[in-house]
Amino acid sequence: MSADGSSLDFSLLRREMLGEVLEAGSERYEWRRVVINKACRNRPLAIVVPKNTEDVSKSVRFAAKFGLQISVRSGGHSYTCTSVRDGGMQIDLRMLNKVKLVSTAQSPTGLAAYLGPGSTWGRVLRIIPPEFYSYPHGQCKSVGVGGYLLGGGVNWLGTFNKYGYGAESVLRLQMVTANGSIVDVEPSRSTLYPAYGHEGKTVIRHQGGNDLFYAMRGAGASFGIATEFLYKINPTPETLPAAVMVWADSSEDLQRIRRAAQGSNRYSILLVTEFVGSFWNNPQTQAIYKVLPAVLYGVKVLHWMPQDPVVISVTDIRPGAPRETDPVAVVEYLKQFGVRSVFEKHLVLKSINKAFLYIYDLLINEQEVQRPGSWTVGGVSVFAISDSAALEFEFFNNPVLGVLREDQELFKKLGCSYCAWMIQWRNRQDVPGLINPISTRTDNNAVFSTDTNVFCLAQEVASSECILLTLRLKKNIEKTLDATNVRYSKYLNWPSCDSTDWASKYWEDYPRLLTIKEFWDPLNMFNHCQSVGSTDNSCCPFKLEEEIG
Repeated sequence: MSADGSSLDFSLLRREMLGEVLEAGSERYEWRRVVINKACRNRPLAIVVPKNTEDVSKSVRFAAKFGLQISVRSGGHSYTCTSVRDGGMQIDLRMLNKVKLVSTAQSPTGLAAYLGPGSTWGRVLRIIPPEFYSYPHGQCKSVGVGGYLLGGGVNWLGTFNKYGYGAESVLRLQMVTANGSIVDVEPSRSTLYPAYGHEGKTVIRHQGGNDLFYAMRGAGASFGIATEFLYKINPTPETLPAAVMVWADSSEDLQRIRRAAQGSNRYSILLVTEFVGSFWNNPQTQAIYKVLPAVLYGVKVLHWMPQDPVVISVTDIRPGAPRETDPVAVVEYLKQFGVRSVFEKHLVLKSINKAFLYIYDLLINEQEVQRPGSWTVGGVSVFAISDSAALEFEFFNNPVLGVLREDQELFKKLGCSYCAWMIQWRNRQDVPGLINPISTRTDNNAVFSTDTNVFCLAQEVASSECILLTLRLKKNIEKTLDATNVRYSKYLNWPSCDSTDWASKYWEDYPRLLTIKEFWDPLNMFNHCQSVGSTDNSCCPFKLEEEIG
């Protein structure tokens, strides 16, 4: 029987499990295999769909016994195709979708939720509604709980600056390790369940070299399979942002917005520029985006400006903030820093804000139900930039996505169906009761730094010019940052296969993670593109033929 599984009898596993085992070519295999990114075309030998933690344990033991590589899927949003690989076994966690709100003394707020890794954040938000509760969650509703929390967990629409990374709100978790053991992981210890009922539990006290709680919260996919999280919930509503149109055609404009974003503890500010082609299918959305460019052009002409206005999303992040951010108060605040708002009349501001919130709801709800595997995704993510001036040349002058670009339609000509450029200015608040550190490189000490994220979607495969555009933009930004010795980090969920320093950019203490890896997974069962211990720097589905920088 070969290690690649060519002569494996998966019925042996099927008989032991409550869940399904779908072999290649079987009914429902293809539906289970497809993930969000169209570039991920890998085909596992079998897809295992566990119904409980014991099923996961049996699957891992089976894979270990027969030398099968493992890939793990929760929501399937991995841009490096981590959640599905050729050969081996994929463990599809979508049946582990528990969502239960509880009162517990284990949470500093008195509230927490038991979350299964296979639930989506859309489902969590429906069961624990943001009208009454708040917590970090995926910005896209189809994002899975597991991948989001194990990779760090970021949402820039206010919750990041108010509550931090999602992983920082994980209070404890249950998981399966490389030898199939079921483990309860807490801040101070890991408790291993016995393989047989008559045996006792084993408690391992955490020290620097075996701290599984530290490793799982930020680098978790390299260490095991989480099957349940206990997650802190705040008993206050999530505050919706106010959308305000401003002028930003110069470096000084961008610096004024930055100073406003970091000038008090009141607001979190996110700048967003969108490039909309054929991505949205909802008739209402299509109609809006047919009219919106003409509206923005008209605003530009009426004000005798050289370019369209940009939209900033401003969220009230004060403790006890109301459900909605007041756009009138926002504009008055921005004026103190010289930010040039397009409109100031109260009725106009409130009407524009309602329109943008309506559009956002349309977009986020449509995204949740879009068919996986329809779009190739590529992106740029550069975090904790100590000097945002390094972004400015590309932000203004990039010929495709720059604010001052001459050809407004060039992104479409390159095959892009949708792109967005976001800049967030960090203004992180002190949050009582956070359990730190997590293994994600948070740069929490860089309180007033800048994060940026650019992503594009195309209907073509990974070699499309649209996706290469994002890689070139990323390299240009990094080249400027490196040349000027500006400190920055990266985010694990956005691949960086064109750089050799990815590990130190993703994680706070990579040598420590390697030590923990050796303790819990010495045979490297849980390996994937840019996992802890990986030496493969060419595993991403997106690559530049030419070298930049």
